[in-house]
Amino acid sequence: MKKYLKVIFFIWVCSGNSLISVAQSDCSDALYSINKLYFEGKIQSAIDRTKHCMTAFRTKEERFEAYRILSNCYLALKDYEKVNYCIKRLLKIRPNYTERSLGNENLELVKLIKSYSVKPDLFLGVCAGFSINRPFVISNRSPYTDARSEYKSSPGYLIGIEGLKDLPGNWEIAIRMFQSGSSIQHDISGLNLKDINYFERYDFTNLALAPFYHFKLKRDLTILPFIQLGAGYLNRSYSVLSYEDIQSGQVEQKSYSEPEKRNRIQLSAAAGFEFRKKMDIGNIGLQFSYSSYLTQFHSKKEASNELSIALDNGYFSDKLRLQSWAFEFKYSYPIRYLIEKK
Repeated sequence: MKKYLKVIFFIWVCSGNSLISVAQSDCSDALYSINKLYFEGKIQSAIDRTKHCMTAFRTKEERFEAYRILSNCYLALKDYEKVNYCIKRLLKIRPNYTERSLGNENLELVKLIKSYSVKPDLFLGVCAGFSINRPFVISNRSPYTDARSEYKSSPGYLIGIEGLKDLPGNWEIAIRMFQSGSSIQHDISGLNLKDINYFERYDFTNLALAPFYHFKLKRDLTILPFIQLGAGYLNRSYSVLSYEDIQSGQVEQKSYSEPEKRNRIQLSAAAGFEFRKKMDIGNIGLQFSYSSYLTQFHSKKEASNELSIALDNGYFSDKLRLQSWAFEFKYSYPIRYLIEKK
């Protein structure tokens, strides 16, 4: 019984493949023959053959041409409901078709096509850039009042993805997920016996929400001011502490990699603006922003002596607020369009 079932299944598969190959070969020159039927005035035959071969059209160009022919056929029959349906389908395939001269099209069809507005509705983008970071000291817990303490500026990076949704009016909302990282450089000098150099590298995974507002400068150039609220999670922290005994000249160094000793969740806010250029390949942007983590960045462990804290814990316990100036290069591509009657 199983043998018979296998034979039947094999015959069914073979016959199915044969039918598909016959249908595909039957439609190999379909667009040429459909156009010929249309110009010969055999409108219904052109419609029937286009529907029959629609599944055989694999490329966007073939499907676009099929819906263009159908639009002309239904227009000849004065079936405007189906004409509008076909126009929407061909505009989904080629959204910029309304911006072209359409010199070879039927004048009535041109008028109907141009009665639609095609606007990008949803974008998917990537971003990458660099930042200049300098922490703001909220509370200096160092017991050394006679020493000079300095936090230095340091470079950082960011890279991520974003989804952008067009909103009514000139508004746009972006959901961003990105990785950012920088470092803290802290030097304490002028102590009686020791100079201390502290370096910490950290990386955050961030999720943020940002509304943008469009101000058009030129036809394809826009400036978009924005604010951004989000949160970051500290997923990597690496610190190196070195101190030199001035009398002996001996240098000691210790390294640590224990991010759980920091408070790992940080709320953030940012503000800035983006210059965006609309192109055929998508949107290219350059973004400038100032951002700050709103919560304090400090060591979880408390102690009375700053050096003993760092040596034991691996992290200085000054209360800091991480802040940065960022420059981003962005690219976004429309993945959905809104097609409406004007």
